[in-house]
Amino acid sequence: QYPMDQGVLNILAAVFQQISVQRPVSGPEQEEIVSMIRQTGSKVEVFQGDNLLLSFWAGGDEAQQKSYFVTPQDEVYLVQLPGYSSYVSGLFQMPLSSWRSREVFQNSWRSLMSFSYQDFEQPANDFQITYRDPFFAVSGVQQLDSNKVMNYLQDLISLKASSIIDTSYQGMPWLELSTVDLDPQKNLTLTLYGTQTDKVILGKAGEQHFLFSNTSLQPILRHAAYFERTKE
Repeated sequence: QYPMDQGVLNILAAVFQQISVQRPVSGPEQEEIVSMIRQTGSKVEVFQGDNLLLSFWAGGDEAQQKSYFVTPQDEVYLVQLPGYSSYVSGLFQMPLSSWRSREVFQNSWRSLMSFSYQDFEQPANDFQITYRDPFFAVSGVQQLDSNKVMNYLQDLISLKASSIIDTSYQGMPWLELSTVDLDPQKNLTLTLYGTQTDKVILGKAGEQHFLFSNTSLQPILRHAAYFERTKE
């Protein structure tokens, strides 16, 4: 439903490629672990298309850094990542929001057709960046500093939230950032709520709610005059 966090994807790939069995578990300990993990663990299913390739339960004891995988036949294995001391099963017990990418915009500067900055508190700060072959133009700017435009767009498309949250609260919006892309599915509007001076700022894009640190937003909070070429 949502883009996946690239860092989590890399960890997931590493787990599947490098994980090894430290030892099988049998006897009374096996029965105890099966019961525990089926109650408190997570069921993991790996598909290729519609074909189920692998199914197991993951869980264990995080305090002791012990991870167990349980097969559908109730076989129990103590597993590890060679060379690492970590709770491997914790990857499969993260909340859903932790799997989602915290990057807001999915555009690239090569496919971006336009961007609009709308300040509800100070409309005089509004501006637009529009692609006009062979480069971009900024509304109201005659002598354009192309480096500042490219730096700004790079900061925009790499903007990352501190966290993803589930909330229905919005309050009053103070800023709206919108992109139009060659691919209409990548068109996006990020609305920010609260005030520009808040240390933590709530944002909404589509159906997702993000929290941003004020610091992370500073490179985006520019006015049209910023893009003017400085006279030498």
